[in-house]
Amino acid sequence: MPRTTALAGKVVMDPNAGGKVQAMVAGRLEAGPQGLPSVGQAVKKGDVLAYVSPSTDQIERSNQMAQLAELHAARALVEKRLARLSARV
Repeated sequence: MPRTTALAGKVVMDPNAGGKVQAMVAGRLEAGPQGLPSVGQAVKKGDVLAYVSPSTDQIERSNQMAQLAELHAARALVEKRLARLSARV
């Protein structure tokens, strides 16, 4: 089952036609489970139309990778402590 995250967004009505869906974050739009909807296609509340893959710059991506490495190291340390304490019992 794919992991999903609800993001804030808004629907802006076009007075000449239907509506426009806008994401509140910058990123790349990827097709939803049934592909991107075509013009005039009916959609209903709750339909997943597309996914937004947030775009990050190189510095932010580097910071995230460093934080991930720290979390992996902390987890490994906790697992070693748990194994050591479990061996005492």
